[in-house]
Amino acid sequence: MPVRILLLVAAICLSILAVFLGGRSSLFAILCSAFGAAITAIVALSAIKDLRKIDRQEQAPSAAQRSRYAEFEAIAKVADAILITSPAGRISFINAAAADLFGNVIGKSFSGVVGADACRSILTESGPRDWSGEIVGERADGTSFDGLLKATPILEGGDIAGALAIVHDVSRDKSDRESILQSEKMITLGELVAGTSHELNNPLAIVTGYSDLLLEDGRLTGEQREKLESIRKNALRASTIVHSLLAFARKRKPERLSTDVNQVVEAAGRLKEYDLRTSNISFERRLAPDLGRVFADPNQLQQVLLNIINNAQ
Repeated sequence: MPVRILLLVAAICLSILAVFLGGRSSLFAILCSAFGAAITAIVALSAIKDLRKIDRQEQAPSAAQRSRYAEFEAIAKVADAILITSPAGRISFINAAAADLFGNVIGKSFSGVVGADACRSILTESGPRDWSGEIVGERADGTSFDGLLKATPILEGGDIAGALAIVHDVSRDKSDRESILQSEKMITLGELVAGTSHELNNPLAIVTGYSDLLLEDGRLTGEQREKLESIRKNALRASTIVHSLLAFARKRKPERLSTDVNQVVEAAGRLKEYDLRTSNISFERRLAPDLGRVFADPNQLQQVLLNIINNAQ
């Protein structure tokens, strides 16, 4: 099997691996795509040189030459966008992936596709040069995307005949990486909430306990008793909120329990009550008193309700 075919297979495998690992290890996925793009560029340059030689020959192509055409067609079908530009900066070839990404840009300015800064870095006054970096490109539908671009000059008989550029859309990779970072932040926040909840439980238990003891004193005046009842009520309310936070922050497997949905709604309301009140938003409950119980995970139901309240807010 020719070396170029082996290199091409390796490039395709790296592209497939990059797609498979996109949501798991974004950095590794980007590295796989970059290596795949570099290998593809090497193989494409070699195939282009052979094609130019074939085009200059008048006789019918041999079996080996037809194989070179087949190799180039296979290269053109890789997942990343491939563009070939003249030294003057006009695009002379695009593969199917580039057509899907940019539209039909043959004959158009290279700078209009990859950006003026990247174009200046690649097509210098002395001719095209090796360059790789990040770009902000524009798709055929007019939306922008973040991309990685790898460019290398095309040499013909020692002279520079143009440049080959490979563009990989990394927008999804970046989005996946941001989602992973957000998940990690939520895990850290959950651990912080769990630790804080444990620290708050002890002083709240002391406040509630002493309030109960003082309320047993028969010498209290009506005003003193009313104030103590208010202290006890708010301490219990704070304790309930802390327990709700602790249950929300704990890592646990989903489980099906006989659940009172009204209680779940009340718990979600208590968690958001202060935040809504400070935002001058009222939270009105209309709960059916005879609502039947359901088999569900109360923590997941509470999460759904919190998401609904957050969206409404």
